Amino acid sequence: GPFIGKAFRGAQNPEFIIAPTVQRIDRMMQSSRGMIRLMTVAPEAEGVMDLIGYIAANGIAVSIGHTDAEYDEIKQAVALGASHMTHFFNGMSPLNHRRPGAVGAGLLLEGLTLEIICDGLHVHPDLVDFLFKVKRPEKICFITDSILPTGYPDGEYVSGGMEVVKKGGRITLKGRENLAGSCLTMINAFDNACRFVDQPPEAILPAFTENPARQAGASLRKGSLESGKDADFIILDSNGSLRATYVRGTAVYRA
Repeated sequence: GPFIGKAFRGAQNPEFIIAPTVQRIDRMMQSSRGMIRLMTVAPEAEGVMDLIGYIAANGIAVSIGHTDAEYDEIKQAVALGASHMTHFFNGMSPLNHRRPGAVGAGLLLEGLTLEIICDGLHVHPDLVDFLFKVKRPEKICFITDSILPTGYPDGEYVSGGMEVVKKGGRITLKGRENLAGSCLTMINAFDNACRFVDQPPEAILPAFTENPARQAGASLRKGSLESGKDADFIILDSNGSLRATYVRGTAVYRA
């Protein structure tokens, strides 16, 4: 955000949804000191289509999400510079044989890399496997979409100004059944992906490493173990449990 649609805003606070202007985008880039790497936008929202090229030209990956855009609108957005889709399947117009919508665009348009929340709740496990059958593996990124209560006990919390409830591995808006992000950790997402996808772990791993680094414009430093890059890596045992975490070559955690 904040340049998203209201029809599929999900757990986003409606008070924060605004229309884009060059001045607003410039102020965000200046305030972040160039740290913004990816921005979610809804192509159908007022003023967004006119500024997709401007955002992309400033080194920010334009991601389509929280959107009710038509298929042709998304094709236009891709032509202007959009290259990514935020938490695919969730928060977007669904696939219909007469109205392909955002989901249809993600499946059909080669220029789009797709994110998946791999918790088994946001997307059915068989659809995660299906995605690996219809998209090239380098066009898939696994994410957590985790919010503030992750790692905390079940209970009520406030995240992004919205009241949420964490219970049994799910986070929902208080008083509603709408999922409000997740409490997934990336290592659990990897374990899930290895169970959901009919591929060996080495075929799945780039969706957690190289692909996100590329989409975030950080592939010169992150995403793979190569000379000259940051030595960020983890060590797992044969059960997939975390044994050690290294950041820039230094162990910051050992089991």
